[in-house]
Amino acid sequence: MTTHTTTPSAPPVQKTPPPGRTSTRRDRKKETPGKRGAGSYAVVAAVTVFVLAFLAPFAIILLNSFKTSADYRANGSLSWPEHWNWDIVADVWERVDFTQKLVNSIQISLGVVLIAVVLALFNAYAIGIGRIRWRTAFLVFFLGVNVLPQEGLVYPIYYLFKEMGLYDGKLGYTILVGITYSAFGTYLLSSVFSSFPRELIEAASLDGAGRWTILWRIILPMSWPTLSVMCVFFFVWSWNEFLYPLVLLISNDNQTVPSACPSCRASTPATPPPSAPPPSSASFPWSSSSSSSSAPSPAASQRAPSSRSSHRGSMHPGSGSRLPRRRIRGSSAPFSPLSGWSACFTAKAGAFSDHDVHGG
Repeated sequence: MTTHTTTPSAPPVQKTPPPGRTSTRRDRKKETPGKRGAGSYAVVAAVTVFVLAFLAPFAIILLNSFKTSADYRANGSLSWPEHWNWDIVADVWERVDFTQKLVNSIQISLGVVLIAVVLALFNAYAIGIGRIRWRTAFLVFFLGVNVLPQEGLVYPIYYLFKEMGLYDGKLGYTILVGITYSAFGTYLLSSVFSSFPRELIEAASLDGAGRWTILWRIILPMSWPTLSVMCVFFFVWSWNEFLYPLVLLISNDNQTVPSACPSCRASTPATPPPSAPPPSSASFPWSSSSSSSSAPSPAASQRAPSSRSSHRGSMHPGSGSRLPRRRIRGSSAPFSPLSGWSACFTAKAGAFSDHDVHGG
């Protein structure tokens, strides 16, 4: 006959702080989990105000998109619409062919991200990890590409695309923007790769790993956070490009969303605003107090706008004329930059020949 004996379980051991030690802040938080200080509420309130201030312009734009032109001029931009015109969005979407513009923007942005990230990765791997010669000179060169203004590059790029047959094509535009963005990616990744731990690379080399293996098995997995940030930046920058698509993508089937947004206006008839009275001669700085007569003087008649000065803004770039000014001489109407670029590059795109490009 066997007897089963049970041993009593030991009581749970309670952790006691060492002598001389008081309760820490973490212990006090555990004792009162639902209690928050005034600083936490102040931070939440500040973030809420910042988010509302950031979203307010977008809400106003969305509210005004359902107004008619007469309602907008009568009540302003901050009033509630008198009648919700839901057909405006559908009308503008179909008339502008916005679906095609969205597809073009997505295709171009994804292509730009792919080209820019791949080129930046290879360049930074050679500069940051390989430690090639003239490393500082290459970094200065890539940094200088980033500070060049687009307004200074668009003119030679336009003629280059005309010569190479890439004008009004999504492929050439994607390659151009991808190469341009890769300069910034090279500069960023080179600084990251220069601080990469050399011990990992040396250990992989001792194990027989080649340069490609080190890149794909060690460098690339440890660089995903930086690469993901670069992908987001490149996608957003490419999506918001306006000047290059306006000049290089002129056909309706190749336009992107930013270049199509100026034409996203409702086709409802609008009452023109009342015309302002013509300015008096006293409002101009070159007028004198003695010129009170309404008859024009001989000097003023010589300054009358001629046909040559009135067409100065509509001449194409191949004629050797200067770019249009902000205000056409001899006319009181201001000059629109958008219409100027369109007149210089888009309206005359079909009139260029090899003779014009080479300058005769």
